[in-house]
Amino acid sequence: MNIRATFLMLIAQIASLASGYGIQVFLARKLGVEGFGTFVVTFSMLMTIEFFVVAGIPNALQKFIAETPENSYGIHKKFFRWQLFYSVLILAIAYFASPLIGSSLGDEKVSSLFRLALLDVLPFAFFWYYAGFQIGLKRFEKFAIVSIIFSSFKLISITSLVYLGFSVDGAFIGNACGSLIGMVVGCKFLSLEHTEIKPVSSHAREFIVANIIYAIGLNLLYYIDIWFVKRFCTEDVVGFYGAASTLSRIPYVFSIALTGMILPTMAAAVRNNDRTEIRNLIHQSLRLALILFVPAAVLVQTWGLEISTFIFGGKYSGGIDYLRILFPGLSLLAIFSITNTMLMADKGMKTCGILVVGLSVCSIFLNSLLVPVFSALGAAMATTITLMIGVTVSAGLVVRNYKTLVPLRTIFRVFAAAAGLGLVSWSWVPENALSFILGLGMLSVVYFTLLLFMGEVSQADIQKVRLMVVKKFT
Repeated sequence: MNIRATFLMLIAQIASLASGYGIQVFLARKLGVEGFGTFVVTFSMLMTIEFFVVAGIPNALQKFIAETPENSYGIHKKFFRWQLFYSVLILAIAYFASPLIGSSLGDEKVSSLFRLALLDVLPFAFFWYYAGFQIGLKRFEKFAIVSIIFSSFKLISITSLVYLGFSVDGAFIGNACGSLIGMVVGCKFLSLEHTEIKPVSSHAREFIVANIIYAIGLNLLYYIDIWFVKRFCTEDVVGFYGAASTLSRIPYVFSIALTGMILPTMAAAVRNNDRTEIRNLIHQSLRLALILFVPAAVLVQTWGLEISTFIFGGKYSGGIDYLRILFPGLSLLAIFSITNTMLMADKGMKTCGILVVGLSVCSIFLNSLLVPVFSALGAAMATTITLMIGVTVSAGLVVRNYKTLVPLRTIFRVFAAAAGLGLVSWSWVPENALSFILGLGMLSVVYFTLLLFMGEVSQADIQKVRLMVVKKFT
């Protein structure tokens, strides 16, 4: 596993996470429960549309450039035209479909807000187009820099406009401005040598279509529930559930750093039939995911109220029951995304597409069954049940294809350490913001000490991270 690549991708993702959640926290406090609920619902629809334009071609760039870096210029000449035509087409369809979207959610005002939000589609599409090149060429440092600039300007533009009194409208205008800056910087950072243009793989179109289907299906898995909540519940419940959903997506956001590194690295290993590298990549990726996500899910059960209050304020405490069910479910989504990326590297896009479409149908069925009866709690239950099924199937396919997954001793050690963390956090609950921050630091020390004691984290792991940080910042 390329530790340095993972570290750089993780830095970029931390910057994105800090910016994204800085924006969400600011908006939750500034707009109030109902205003924030309106923003979250509209933003979920925008992201669904944007996955159409950032999932297919940018992800294809990562794969095909990693496989044939000598043909980067030829791939660019073909894929740029595809991206432009396709993005404009999707934008037009979304714009004219906006009245139907508003009526289906039972809120006509969402239509006009959604049309304003669509300003972001084209710059966002081409930011990720240029980012796909950097990842495919394994220029992870350049990707990290561009991503940090993109995230920073998103934060600055959105918070400035909302602070100046432009409310939800200002948030979406600022969102588009941030993407525009990211697109321009990404273009400036792209440097390709003009080489002889070679034919692009005949599988490119098939891969792109399958990737779009997969990305939309994956996106629906964490947005279907909030659309049902919007349709069946009151505005304040939508705001509570939106806050819980925002917190619960943290593991998935972190997993993007891993999947961005896994796809090109594993595609190259599969192409070279390097079974040792494939096995090591699977073990280390899933090991890191478990080490990060399992304790987070445990901590939400014991300190969920304190976490929600610290981040969003006491007025969002009404969503704590949703958070406790939804967070483990969306943590499973993060692992599901990682295992599916492993399948994609070996011509598994069709399988992954079928899987997420099936799970989306399952989620719609469960939400339609549970939300009218249990309100927003039913939405959280439906999402978590769906993703339990998804992880089980996806992990089974990884074992079938690669004859390995993650060592059982790793699973046992991580869950044992997380249980220890749960006991400590259950026995002591912070009373204010300062004790909460100090408590998180203490619990982190307890957790990693337990992992070190059980041998899951070794001195060699610590030394690798130390050397990597020193090399990066000195």
